[in-house]
Amino acid sequence: MKWTECILLKTEYIQDQLNDRVPFRRIPAKVTKCRPSPWTVADVQLYGREVTQTEQALLIPISYKLFPAGITHVRIDGKDFEITEAADLGRMTMVRVKKHRTGK
Repeated sequence: MKWTECILLKTEYIQDQLNDRVPFRRIPAKVTKCRPSPWTVADVQLYGREVTQTEQALLIPISYKLFPAGITHVRIDGKDFEITEAADLGRMTMVRVKKHRTGK
């Protein structure tokens, strides 16, 4: 597996006419690299087929303690993917993202 450039994004919100907080735009917070991590048989048994078919695990070489706060999406090859979970792996952070494209 090779490393790919990715951009960590924060979502900026605004207040609409009803005073609801709505997403406005995504702001680049950090440019780094990531690598897809394949699901293992144990992962499929633990999380189930539904999760492993709709989500992708990505390794990012940033310590969880140094991972920028408020990151909501990852941009890879011009496509934005929503982060559903982040986990501490010591020197790296593993994030799970929805596989489908969520827009720019």
